[in-house]
Amino acid sequence: CCCCRSSPGAWLPLICTLNCTVPAEEVIAAFGISHAEATALAEAEAAGSSGVSFLPYLVGERTPNWPDSSGAVIGLRPGGCMQQHARAVPNWNLRCLSLK
Repeated sequence: CCCCRSSPGAWLPLICTLNCTVPAEEVIAAFGISHAEATALAEAEAAGSSGVSFLPYLVGERTPNWPDSSGAVIGLRPGGCMQQHARAVPNWNLRCLSLK
């Protein structure tokens, strides 16, 4: 269902994402760094992550309804890999939040 009932006869849109925090936790675990270190790396990398895009559908997705989707990292180049990953995750989250 894409809506939730707020009162009798009224419906509100419901957006439920599964992949906002999971990707950040995966990057932190993969590189063996702390949240503070990941934040510092992301802040040091320019917006756009040097062209790296992280599609975070690690556990499928509910909005849109893509239960069998999977994650991907594209645009990797030599050097700076950890910083690019750390920045690519919040870039994706911000992009999703800005969709109209």
